[in-house]
Amino acid sequence: MEPTIRDGDILVVDTSINQVRDNAIYVIIYAGNVLVKRVHIKRDGSLTLISDNERYPREDVPIAEVPDLHIAGRVMWFGRSI
Repeated sequence: MEPTIRDGDILVVDTSINQVRDNAIYVIIYAGNVLVKRVHIKRDGSLTLISDNERYPREDVPIAEVPDLHIAGRVMWFGRSI
């Protein structure tokens, strides 16, 4: 998620949020991988996973695969050491 969130940053994650509610940054677990991505909900219920790092392309998640994603929480705040 660089340049927004950098390696070593501290995240405050609301783990009570386990569904995508809005177009925000979420912690996602998929196939054993932990991802921090912006998640955009489309009108049909499918999702787009977006990284702020331009090296990673957007990923479309078809509606049939949405249940395979585990939303571990919504990133509420992040900070870093000076």
